[in-house]
Amino acid sequence: MSTTRTVTYGALLTTTFEQTDKVAHDIISEDMPGLLWLSKKSRVKAGGGDHIRRNIAVRFNTDGGSFSAGDRITATDQNPVEPAKWDWAQIDKPTIFYTADAMKNAGSEKILDLGKAKMEQSLNSLKEDMALQFYQSGGNNKLTGLKAFADVNNYTTDSYGELSRSTYSDWRPYCTGSAVGAAYTTTVPTEQLLNAMELAYMTTASVGKGAIDFILTSLQGYSYLEQRTMATLRRYDTEWGDMGFGGLKYKGATVLADPHLSTTAGTNQGASGETMYLLNSKSWEWVTLTPDMNNGFKTRGPVDLEEQLGKRWDTFFIGQMVNTCPRANAVLYGITATAAS
Repeated sequence: MSTTRTVTYGALLTTTFEQTDKVAHDIISEDMPGLLWLSKKSRVKAGGGDHIRRNIAVRFNTDGGSFSAGDRITATDQNPVEPAKWDWAQIDKPTIFYTADAMKNAGSEKILDLGKAKMEQSLNSLKEDMALQFYQSGGNNKLTGLKAFADVNNYTTDSYGELSRSTYSDWRPYCTGSAVGAAYTTTVPTEQLLNAMELAYMTTASVGKGAIDFILTSLQGYSYLEQRTMATLRRYDTEWGDMGFGGLKYKGATVLADPHLSTTAGTNQGASGETMYLLNSKSWEWVTLTPDMNNGFKTRGPVDLEEQLGKRWDTFFIGQMVNTCPRANAVLYGITATAAS
């Protein structure tokens, strides 16, 4: 009987694991409020090729102007469009099942229970990696996260999508820290953060893509906004509140709290304090590789382990998050909460 279990458990688990990639996106997005918001706004797009490429308007066209009847209108092609390019993120998590596991768990039901538990653990680990990368700076086949999109230390001089922000100032997000670095001080106990948010809101809305529609911040940043700044004006998006993401409303935008954005995780920006991203979903794309993948996810295997008796399945993601209009988005950092007198 042991020999039979050893031979068949690979096929038995493969049948189960092949269904994993069909639900991986839904499972993972449940723990990533930013990805879940983009999914609900139909901003998950299919893509292909060696890189993700988008043609971007990075400067204004100064041709034309006012004219009188009969004037000859001259024009020179200024080509204000440049190609942006992003590498694919490629993230993998293995599920390993040793032959001894099958021998210790007699019967297909026990083998399946153990296999599903191992796969769930792999998916949770993949989810954790991606949730953290959502806020990090990318590179090395990782997500070009929000710090890559807007690094508060060099957002005017770095490159994003391989386009230099030193060259193209219209390729920069709105970013400020000084206006919120002393929020809730003894002299300005409540207004400073709201003033910074309002200025960011109006500045990004003037770009032409409409107003920001979702805001991502840390648990502490959400608490500052809810408990101190908007204590007398609380309105909630109940759908997102029921999901556990907070859902406070600010000028029509939904404020979402994400525990993966934190000083402890190293994802807050600036020397200290909390970070808040004011984002316009129309400018974002969560691009996933096709074909033969489900929203960028795929489980393949089994592969025999070389040094030990067992098999390995791999669940991997290939995709990327890209922004085609950084000016429609903002980041506030250094949000602190010194007690007011």
